[in-house]
Formats: sequence, C-alpha cells, structure tokens
Amino acid sequence: MIQHELFPADEVRRVAKLPTTAREWTREPVDLSGLAGYTIMVRAPGDPERRTREARHAAMGVAASAVEWKSLAKVSVSAWAGRFRALLADGRPRTYNALCVEAADATADVAPDNAEAALWAMKSAGEVEHTIDAPVLWRLVTP
Repeated sequence: MIQHELFPADEVRRVAKLPTTAREWTREPVDLSGLAGYTIMVRAPGDPERRTREARHAAMGVAASAVEWKSLAKVSVSAWAGRFRALLADGRPRTYNALCVEAADATADVAPDNAEAALWAMKSAGEVEHTIDAPVLWRLVTP
C-alpha cells in the first residue's frame, strides 16, 4: 500500500497526537509530483467514518444512494470550496478526509477530483493553510 510505505502508521499516529499549535503550518506552495500528491489522502486517527453501504441503502434506498454518489462528481469546485469553508469556519482543523466525509459522506480516496481541486484553489487564493506532515490538517487563514 502506498500510504503505508510513505507514511508509517506509527509516525502518523505520533504526529496526529500533537496539539495543532505544535504542528508546523504553511501557506507556501508544495510539491505534488509523484507520490507526494497522495500526502493529503492520509487519514488521521479519529477521522469520521462514512456510512456503510447498508446504512446508506437503508436511509435512502439503493437507487437514490447510487444517484447520490454519481452526483458528487457534478458538484462544482466552487461549491466544494463553499462546503469546506463552512466546515472550517468553526476553527477546528481537519484532514482532507474528514472534510470530505463531513461535506459529502465520501472518504478522500473516493471523493471526486473537484473536491481536491477546491482545496488547492482555496490554498492558491490564500484562504487556507495546512500542516507540512501527515496527517495533513487544513484550517482557514485568520486575518
């Protein structure tokens, strides 16, 4: 598994336990080439879990559940950014995975490309900053 090779579980757990004030935050551009592009996919211990397929089917039916998943790819970059802004407005830093689960009941590894594009657009606009090590946390930039 790529994440396991890049980010040993023990190290991810150790870093995740650090207070957010002890983590190093950056607004600088980052290298996303090669395997580095997967850094934001690393989940933190305690990240929320999406509903199981069975729970989704029970809540909305099989057909509606399938349509909902397909519709996530049609959500615009700006709409995803709005969802992420709303979540981060409470001041609690989150992983990309947590943002995706809370915004759309989808984990980072299955969220559509528009979701990730929204996060990078927010970073380019100077709206968010993130930690430099995995698990990567995101927060709104405070003026």
